[in-house]
Amino acid sequence: MKDFMKAIVLAAMAALAVNASAAESIVISTELTRNGDIVDAYSVTTQSGVRKAYRNIEYKKYRKLINPNKARLANLELGSTAYFTPYVASDGTVRLTMDVNYVHLADMGTDKAGGLVVDYPRTDGYRLSITDVIPSGGKREYKDNDNGDEYVYTVSVDKQ
Repeated sequence: MKDFMKAIVLAAMAALAVNASAAESIVISTELTRNGDIVDAYSVTTQSGVRKAYRNIEYKKYRKLINPNKARLANLELGSTAYFTPYVASDGTVRLTMDVNYVHLADMGTDKAGGLVVDYPRTDGYRLSITDVIPSGGKREYKDNDNGDEYVYTVSVDKQ
């Protein structure tokens, strides 16, 4: 009976050791620039196979036309959202799936619609959906020149 209990304790300790090594933290650091200016920078910590969300949103109120005779205040979401899912490969590299969205208010036009004053927000931004393999301690840059603006999204990955 004593040997049986000892075997159970040793098996439990071995299982914990395997789980502890498999659950190493992965730090994902990012920076997004627009025409050379930093618009967002953040880091998230997660584990292999665990999806991590990031959200940095502000709301801009505007007058939205509901029907020809009615306008009401609405919220426009501006800022960044992102989802990251890293997977540590057997060679130590990190396969990182990213879904990133940044929305910028380019212009807020105002006009009369009947007897109502309404706003017409015009947005632009940056969007990236990709899976890439990055070595631990490595960095990648993703560039885009949409709408006349140059966006550079820099991502680095570190296993802890």
